[in-house]
Amino acid sequence: MFSIPSEIASTIKALDAHYTDFVSNDRGANGYLWFAKNRISHAEVAIKFYAGEPGDRRHDEPRQLSTISSPNVLPVLDARNVSDDWAYFITPRCNGGDLDDLINARPSVHEAIDVVLGIRTGESAVHA
Repeated sequence: MFSIPSEIASTIKALDAHYTDFVSNDRGANGYLWFAKNRISHAEVAIKFYAGEPGDRRHDEPRQLSTISSPNVLPVLDARNVSDDWAYFITPRCNGGDLDDLINARPSVHEAIDVVLGIRTGESAVHA
């Protein structure tokens, strides 16, 4: 396991009351990513911990994502402060892996085109 700030470690322990099967993912950047399963619904989620400069723009990512309604943009299920330095937001988990996983699987041309169209549709919703 990689080293994580103590505020995040204690938040994960507190989230254990609601989630189980925590798995860290160190492939991303710009924070810490964990996957877990809701204890009641068994829904799999992604929990992204992020740091930012203090001020109004610190929470722009979850705030803006929560206003978008698109099948190609993950909805924000919850967002909370952890400390003066850290916060997190929760989205459903994409079980298909990330773009690197897809590329390594060598999809057919048709599958690749479908993925690119989905990405562009989501990107268009974000920019709208």
